[in-house]
Amino acid sequence: ANFSDTVSSISMSFDSATNEAGMGELDSDCAAVLHADSLAKLGLGPQCVWQSPSELVVYMGQGATMLVGESISTRVNVIQSADGTSLKAGALSRPVAAPKNPPTVSALLSGPPSIGACDALTLSAAASTGNAGRAMRYVWSYVPSAANLAQLSIDQRTTLSAAVTKTSQSSSTLRLTSSELPRNATLTFQ
Repeated sequence: ANFSDTVSSISMSFDSATNEAGMGELDSDCAAVLHADSLAKLGLGPQCVWQSPSELVVYMGQGATMLVGESISTRVNVIQSADGTSLKAGALSRPVAAPKNPPTVSALLSGPPSIGACDALTLSAAASTGNAGRAMRYVWSYVPSAANLAQLSIDQRTTLSAAVTKTSQSSSTLRLTSSELPRNATLTFQ
């Protein structure tokens, strides 16, 4: 099984023509062919379409959480040979491989170039792109420059690093109060 380059679908290939799980030409209900554990990771309203008797394409629904390396599985006793001469298969399970050309993430950070001594600092990464329709995961960090190492005490650097890392990975915004920021310093954030 492979993710498409847009990570919006998964292609499942079978080594021979199947009965297409008995799904009609207009039937795209994934519950007819996929195991409940797999369905739970496909979001709301996924669609399953047979491109041929040996290829099933699973279109993700809203809020899909399936990741590379996780398995996608068929239901028990729904897949068999197209001519009906084989027994129906047990659950067929395959790990989902990464796309051949995955989307490129572009991190865009915005915020003021400078702030006053009593001001809070708010940085936003909300304009970042390349999440392929998934929730973006944010990892905020403070990297002291050579000037910061000379300019800031260990306590100031520790306080700042702790304030930055406490920000949730689901938050596109980093907000630091004036008490968390050292005074008269130039800082670099990533």
